[in-house]
Amino acid sequence: MASKITLLSLMLAILTACSNTMQLNLSSLPDPSYTANIHLPVTIIAEGSPESRLKAKYFLPQIQQQFIHLGYNDVRLGTDKTAAEEGLLVKVKVSTEKVSYQYTATEYGYNHVEPIQYCHSSADNKIICNTTYRPVYGPIGSSQRTAYTRLSSFIVTVIEVLSDEPVLQIKAISYNDNCSDTKVEAFLAEQLLLHFETQQRIEQKIKVKMDKNYSCK
Repeated sequence: MASKITLLSLMLAILTACSNTMQLNLSSLPDPSYTANIHLPVTIIAEGSPESRLKAKYFLPQIQQQFIHLGYNDVRLGTDKTAAEEGLLVKVKVSTEKVSYQYTATEYGYNHVEPIQYCHSSADNKIICNTTYRPVYGPIGSSQRTAYTRLSSFIVTVIEVLSDEPVLQIKAISYNDNCSDTKVEAFLAEQLLLHFETQQRIEQKIKVKMDKNYSCK
């Protein structure tokens, strides 16, 4: 028995192939009741597992420049042990992990037989026909399967220190099987900074056509 696999359309839409087109899902979720104050000090740190924190540290200077571009006067880089006493605490998490997803597989096999008639002329010019049966190969059902891919994410979370409440989270994610983690994470950082929305709630899928010589390996 063989199986013909039909992946869920959602996975087809978000899986990124190692080609000249890269894809991601981008979301921004600000607190609608919060009013930004550019005079507050901003402390930027890496968070997550040891690997996630190390990855995030490569991008902290870019996040720092982004907040300076937004008009904040005092933007500093901290460490994972930094305890900001006031202002805003910006947590940056960068990670890639193996995740599972479900899809429907159409099962194929011999599901019925069909008659085939062979006719020929006899010596006395009579038509003689014989019927045989052959099995027919086709769909016989479907089943749920589990497959695996890699999920890369770049997440920026802004916390108001005095209230210890989140006031903004911006997230970029991409599913990928064929590209290196380093290239995908750098791509997510670039796109997150290009679409750094702090005022409006957004959820969008983005496709970016890369240079023809670009390699995601």
